[in-house]
Amino acid sequence: MKTMKLIVIIFLTTFAIASCQEDKVFKEQVTFEKGFKFLDGTSMNTAATGGSMVYPATGISLSTGTAWGASITNNSANWNTAFSWGNHATAGYALATHNHNTQYKPISYVPTWAEITGKPSEVDLQTAISQLNVLVIPKKTTAEITAMTPTAGSLVYDVTLNVLKIGNGVLWKTLITNQ
Repeated sequence: MKTMKLIVIIFLTTFAIASCQEDKVFKEQVTFEKGFKFLDGTSMNTAATGGSMVYPATGISLSTGTAWGASITNNSANWNTAFSWGNHATAGYALATHNHNTQYKPISYVPTWAEITGKPSEVDLQTAISQLNVLVIPKKTTAEITAMTPTAGSLVYDVTLNVLKIGNGVLWKTLITNQ
């Protein structure tokens, strides 16, 4: 039985070696008019295209990952000029020298009582108005004034008619004209 198994193994090995063929290599161009048919039943009738490698005419080429996109303007001359100026950090205009800490407080900042009480004291409205050099009155067009509700005692300058108007609670009356 062992001899029989050995004979079968030798026979199968000899048959397998005798059946093997050398790989075929094309030594010249081959043309296929009807495409390729693969062992899985699929076929390919046209040659695969890998896209073109046409680069943009000017600028720096930009790849989109699947093709070439619009080029980026070549500003290397500007870089070369700036580079020729030397180390910007030692030229006196480094960002490290700029500090906002004295002007702005963090969101967590809580003022001291002295900072709060050190503010100017309150002044009543009459005193505050008397200390003003001028009193600025709102300016609106006639159309804007007509659309507003005239609160009694309110003043507005009509820039369309160049007149000062006062509201009486019902309508706007011309207080001072330009004539």
